[in-house]
Amino acid sequence: MSEHSQTEMRSVLFTDLVGSTELRVRLGEERANTLRRDHDRLLGDVVTSHGGVVVKGLGDGIMATFVSAADAVAAAVAIEQAAEKHGRRRPDEVYEVRVGLSAGDVALEKGDVFGVPVVEASRLCASANGGEILVAELVRSLCRGRGAFQFASYGDLELKGLAEPLPTCRVFWEPEEDVESGVEVALPFPPLLVFGAPYVGRAGLLDRLTDALEAAPGAGCRMTLLAGEPGIGKTRTAAEVAHRAHAGGAVVLYGRSDEDLGAPYQPFMEALDFYTDNAGDPVLGRLPAELARLLPELPTRMPSIGRPVTSDPRSEEHLLFESTASWLVELARAKPVVLVLDDLHWADKPTLLLLLHVLRTATSAGATCGLFVVGTYRDTDIDRAHPLSGVLADLRRLPAVERLPVSGLSYEEVERFVATAAGHDLDDGTKALARTLHAETEGNPFFVAEVLRHLVETGAVVRRDGRWSVTDPGNLSVPEGVRDVIGRRLSRLSDAANEVLHTASVVGRDFEVELLMELSDLTESSLLDALDEAVSARIVDETGPDQYRFAHALVRTTLYEELSATRRRRLHRRVAEAIEKIRPDDVVALARHYVEAGPEGGLLARAVRYSLSAAEQSFAARALADAEQRYLGVLEVLDEAEIAEEPERVAALVGLGECQRDQANPAFRETLLHAARMAQAIGEVPLHVRAVLANGRPAVSLVGAVDEDRVAVAEGALEAIGPEPSADRARLLAYLAGEVIFSSDHARRLALTDEAEAMARALGDPGVLAWVITRTGFAHMHLSRIAATATRTEEAVRLADQTGDPALRCFARFWRAWSLLDYGRLADMEALVDEAALIATEASPSVQWSIQANTVRHLALGGRLDEAMAATEEVLRRGQELGEPDALVWSAAIQVGILVQREESQPGLFESVIVFGDQFPEAPTWRCGASIALVLEGRIAEARAAMDRYGMDAERYHDDAFELCGPACVAYLAYHTGDRRRAEEAISVLRPHARLWAHFNLHVMFPVGVPLGMAELLLGHVDDAVETLEQTLTDTVESGAVGLVPLCRQYLGVALLKRGGPVDGERAGEQLSMGRSEALAMGAPGLARHLAEIAELGGDPWTAQAN
Repeated sequence: MSEHSQTEMRSVLFTDLVGSTELRVRLGEERANTLRRDHDRLLGDVVTSHGGVVVKGLGDGIMATFVSAADAVAAAVAIEQAAEKHGRRRPDEVYEVRVGLSAGDVALEKGDVFGVPVVEASRLCASANGGEILVAELVRSLCRGRGAFQFASYGDLELKGLAEPLPTCRVFWEPEEDVESGVEVALPFPPLLVFGAPYVGRAGLLDRLTDALEAAPGAGCRMTLLAGEPGIGKTRTAAEVAHRAHAGGAVVLYGRSDEDLGAPYQPFMEALDFYTDNAGDPVLGRLPAELARLLPELPTRMPSIGRPVTSDPRSEEHLLFESTASWLVELARAKPVVLVLDDLHWADKPTLLLLLHVLRTATSAGATCGLFVVGTYRDTDIDRAHPLSGVLADLRRLPAVERLPVSGLSYEEVERFVATAAGHDLDDGTKALARTLHAETEGNPFFVAEVLRHLVETGAVVRRDGRWSVTDPGNLSVPEGVRDVIGRRLSRLSDAANEVLHTASVVGRDFEVELLMELSDLTESSLLDALDEAVSARIVDETGPDQYRFAHALVRTTLYEELSATRRRRLHRRVAEAIEKIRPDDVVALARHYVEAGPEGGLLARAVRYSLSAAEQSFAARALADAEQRYLGVLEVLDEAEIAEEPERVAALVGLGECQRDQANPAFRETLLHAARMAQAIGEVPLHVRAVLANGRPAVSLVGAVDEDRVAVAEGALEAIGPEPSADRARLLAYLAGEVIFSSDHARRLALTDEAEAMARALGDPGVLAWVITRTGFAHMHLSRIAATATRTEEAVRLADQTGDPALRCFARFWRAWSLLDYGRLADMEALVDEAALIATEASPSVQWSIQANTVRHLALGGRLDEAMAATEEVLRRGQELGEPDALVWSAAIQVGILVQREESQPGLFESVIVFGDQFPEAPTWRCGASIALVLEGRIAEARAAMDRYGMDAERYHDDAFELCGPACVAYLAYHTGDRRRAEEAISVLRPHARLWAHFNLHVMFPVGVPLGMAELLLGHVDDAVETLEQTLTDTVESGAVGLVPLCRQYLGVALLKRGGPVDGERAGEQLSMGRSEALAMGAPGLARHLAEIAELGGDPWTAQAN
């Protein structure tokens, strides 16, 4: 060394303009010289601004030095960003720069720099691709904690002039946002999909994936599932195809499921987090506020999106699903999207159901949606009981989902793998090594790589003159299994590194320095040295400043299973206590670690408390299956500790029941009853109230019957809460009013309804009042309250709209539609139901089904009876698919109504309907419907006997919640059976309501004037009947209910024939002829035939039969 030189620590940077000759040819000499001068000026400015010194120019690049390694890396990133920005602004002058960086002691002499780091940086620059930054491993170590750079291991590179391979990393950088240019900046590539080593083999598999990728933008949504054993390369293969897509301009998103600490919907949450954190102007779909259920911090990051609405749990879950699907579909309409979902074998059921929903939505979006989903899972971990097993069957039914098995590398591929790692073609000795590796590992890439590292570390494979050599080919020892080789490699690390890694394995796949510092007795420097050692050994990867991740799940599992049960428990306790200090809100991690720590040492209370909080967090996120498992976990912990009756057990039971209810599991009833009784026994009033209110449905739990157990616990809750007005008491009163609708104690249900409403009004809370009015919509129904119901339901719609709750808004319209139907305001009713159907798209499938069932009457009232019957079948199918308990009852009721409208029967109709009548004796319309079925079959005597047997009297049905439906049916039956007493009673009940409609909401049985006129005819009040039926016909025609018009004409024709005035015969003929044509047009041949018979006989043959 010259006496004038000095040695100092420096970071050395080299740059090179890629393809300068081609660029000069393309641009011409003058423009190329201008561009080079601009480029040189740019490099100088960047180096200087980052505290560096340009040592010299190199024609197409520079050499520069920096005192700080972090400043050198920052300068390298800035150089790449500047070159990329220039290309965006001047597309005709696009160029690429490659950068190499190293660090160490260098000699500074006469303005020049000499030493090994200079050679390393120069060679790294020459090895880099355009737009790539390669740095020596030492540079990454020197940058620790500074700059938030993203590094990925690139392997050991053979560099000319260096005796040993150089451990190398790649630095990832993102384009700098260019506000002035208005050019969209590409989303960066997800760091967790970055792999340093090149991809080897599997050309056929990649071709299949590439074909699916390229087809997605024009063929709509596609999904490929990569299945295989651990370490087989599923994630690496997904990353390779994602890299290709990203290079082609696609948005690449990534999310994974973790074995132990997964949050609800974890992979989708991670993908959304990455996207919104990196996209300048993110596309979030039509429900951006609802995405906060997936990523709670989103409203803080993007305040303009607002907050999600509050609704019933199933509607909130539906909104979460819809918002996630809308986000991905709309994003994929804007540009191709590749979504990688890793480790689906660890995904919980809610995550898998969300995936299914996204795929169904994206598939239905058609060719405009360029979404390509790549999922990976271990098929070795899936059995029939696994949540993924059932979802896989559903996925395979979708048209563009395929499963590709990922098998081991072939011998030729293992040979290429070894050649790539060695950096040279193989000779006979290394080919024998490749054959041995293939035979022992079956081509599992992770196993192959681990064994290779093991052989290099143990000296079984050495590098001589730049080439690998097997020291003793005849005694080459290969570990028996992948965990064996991992264990052997771990044994070569220092004791400190092993201690840190064992502790980290208890934390999970990902861990941070701050937490390890709380758990370790090592100094910070020693801890970081241990982690550096693990990074160098490729045991862990550094994923960010102070953030680490085990290189593979098998590495973490091996370390964890080496710990004794006692040591695991104690470490879990220490991890939990450390997390309490560092991130006390991480209840999922705290629950897991305190449960694993065991109940000893007073930890039970913490395990239960955090487990309950984790379950509640999952429930709030609408991850219902995950929440259910967490609540069951709390109960198991309490069972093991033999704690029978504690508030925590009640809370877990209530939460479990709510999860079961919202997943359509009928076990929820017993679970919540048990919780309510236990809460009552130990005096836990809030939990008692919660258990009661959770145990029901929007109006009444059982249509046509009373659940005495639910009534009992509700009465107990009211007694426990006391008489003082409160929101809970108002809700309990409303709940109880609904539960006693079919108790025959109509005075009680009306009194409870009134008390609940009065209390809600006095409280002055519009939300409580909206809930109470809507919840008592059915309980409030009564003949004496029809006018009041109209006003009340109108208010309910207004109040529900103020809450923004889609389910409440739908059900408020449900009851408002009932009231409009009372008055025959068909157009207003249909418009309201159409509104509800639109709102229901943001509510749960159960709410959507309820509204769907209410649209069938539009078809029936419009005279489209065949369509109405088909729609009824669809209501039944969809309801059964959703597990709706009313599906069969509702569809049967609608079908019976349509048959009455057609005046035709079906074989066994009476026997089918009377089953419901006997099952629900307090719902009189079923027994009325069964008796009408007998009339339609011509079994008049049996119909008369049934009326007597069941005590069908209009007065008896006066207080019924179905209002006019019962008395109208009695009048209809009285006419056909010749029962004058019942006809007279029916007239007295129906006369005040002659211009209203008799219905059970799902279907209109009659305009009241029809059965009223029929009863008047039977009693000989012919003029009254004609007047009644003429007014009814006029009102019905004006309403637009063409499906009811032929029935009105039929009985008006009968009345005119019976009166026999001068022009009555002619008028009757006109009405009967018109009615017959209309009946045929709407698909009612039975009614048309009856109209023809009346015209032919000059009277109603059914009346003659009755008499």
